Amino acid sequence: MNKRINRLMIAGTGSGCGKTTVSCAIMRALSKRGLKLSAFKCGPDYIDPMFHTGVLGASSRNLDLFLCGEEAVKTLLARNSAGSDIAPNVTSRDA
Repeated sequence: MNKRINRLMIAGTGSGCGKTTVSCAIMRALSKRGLKLSAFKCGPDYIDPMFHTGVLGASSRNLDLFLCGEEAVKTLLARNSAGSDIAPNVTSRDA
């Protein structure tokens, strides 16, 4: 069974362009509106999920195609976004 997962991708050209700041602000605003969120980060940065967790008060997951492979990333996304209204995802061009 395929389940639709509402997602929002915040992307940038690389490190230092403001993806984390923008994504945390958007996640906080959506959370304050009563939406249940599950946050994700794509790529090798393992610090962003800590910021996402601080904003949401819930775990953020890293979806890394290089380390996990496509099927594992699909499984992690589906499992960790269950029950969420939206699943923001942060990535950069070099990820």
